[in-house]
Amino acid sequence: MRDLNARHFYALDGLSSLIPGDPGTNWAATFTPDGTFSIVRANGDVVIKATGTQELLRAYKTFPDVQTTRHWINDLIVEPNTQGAKGGCYIIAMNIKNDPATVIRTGVYRDQIVKMGRNWKFKSRTLILDANSPAG
Repeated sequence: MRDLNARHFYALDGLSSLIPGDPGTNWAATFTPDGTFSIVRANGDVVIKATGTQELLRAYKTFPDVQTTRHWINDLIVEPNTQGAKGGCYIIAMNIKNDPATVIRTGVYRDQIVKMGRNWKFKSRTLILDANSPAG
């Protein structure tokens, strides 16, 4: 599951030098074919919600800061359940174009993860922005 998170964020950060191929396609491939990605503000307002591979690919193309952002996660937790596993982690996203780099997003990910063949995939991944997140 660490590999799943690594692939997700390498693609989200546009690092095709680490994982060959189109970053958007690589990012969408971390989800099940009917998987959902959401960003929600602390007050519950939905910023974005994309379900299914095609919507995920379209959503990725709208992300304004792929080449200038690095995502740092910590305190990853994964708990098995009857559907696969639930998980989550803290997130800090930095704008690395700035000197020095600046925080642009903070929050918590909430995940439902399932096994497809030999690989783990996100069935759902929700970023809940902190109330005082610069993006929140």
